[in-house]
Amino acid sequence: MRIDQASIEDFRVIERAEFALAPGVNLFWGDNGAGKTSLLEALFVAARGRSFRHQEAGPFVRSGAPSTRVVVRLSDDDERGHVLGVERTPSTQRVRLDGKDLTRRSEQIRALPIQLLSPNSHALIEGAPELRRRYMDLGLFHVEHRYQNWYLEFQRALRQRNAAVRDRTANPRTWDGVLAGLACQLQGARSAYVDALAAHANNVLEYLAPQLQISLALRPGWDPTTSLESQLAARLDTDRRLGFTGIGPHRADIVIRAEQTAAAKRLSRGQQKLVVIALLLAQARVSADRGSSRPILLLDDLPAELDRGHRDRVMALLGQQAAQVLITAVDADSLALGGDAAVFHVEQGGRLSG
Repeated sequence: MRIDQASIEDFRVIERAEFALAPGVNLFWGDNGAGKTSLLEALFVAARGRSFRHQEAGPFVRSGAPSTRVVVRLSDDDERGHVLGVERTPSTQRVRLDGKDLTRRSEQIRALPIQLLSPNSHALIEGAPELRRRYMDLGLFHVEHRYQNWYLEFQRALRQRNAAVRDRTANPRTWDGVLAGLACQLQGARSAYVDALAAHANNVLEYLAPQLQISLALRPGWDPTTSLESQLAARLDTDRRLGFTGIGPHRADIVIRAEQTAAAKRLSRGQQKLVVIALLLAQARVSADRGSSRPILLLDDLPAELDRGHRDRVMALLGQQAAQVLITAVDADSLALGGDAAVFHVEQGGRLSG
């Protein structure tokens, strides 16, 4: 998948921006506050229906404008063209693909697969388990098409059990067997996926930082040596007291270690950034291995926290990927670009010159 052209209107400081992208590396450079991150954020909204900076639409609709509009022209892996458009007001959203309204966010996510590296991406290492579950689940969504149905069925059953847990007249155990069966399916897919990610991530790190190797382990969210159904039954009183189901796949986590120690405690910010880059590229490689589209990579402020040597190795590796890459940086000469890279200077207000 690649973006051929993009049009952005009334998004943050951007009144209007139109640009055509190269199929490989694209660099957007300019002063802080010019609108570089807003360009990537607008494409993220087109792909996910939300911002990576704020959940609400209001903050990114340009001041004084009633709505924002982002339209991207895409080419899929078979070179078929598509048009994906998003129009957002502070309270509404309309998404269209090839002239048809999309009503499910999953359709939008599948239409434009992306991966994001932002200055806050170290949270994947340091942050809450929810962030690592989201990383894992979004990756599986693109490579295991049955996964979405398993996940949605589990979430529905979990909501039903939680409602029964809070209702003293209901019997939550009605849902225990259903949850346990779906949990096994989710666990099997997640375990195989995490193993594949670990292998690819360490291959990437072997090139980027040979001294830095990591291990990934899936913590399923319950004791895998005993059936989930029996564990749910045993802790029913605890769940009733808490008001929700406290164990299961919805509590899963990926344990990331470096030198047998939690990566968040062992690694510097620069090393954490290299690990996150390796994890993003690992997802792209797993997608390719399983016959799915490689995601488009959005890398905001890539040079930050990386010395010149690591920057050069990251750029060399990105140049070898069969994937489209969009990068922002303050200085155009901070990154070693190949001759086929497209370079855009972002001036105040998101105005582009190339």
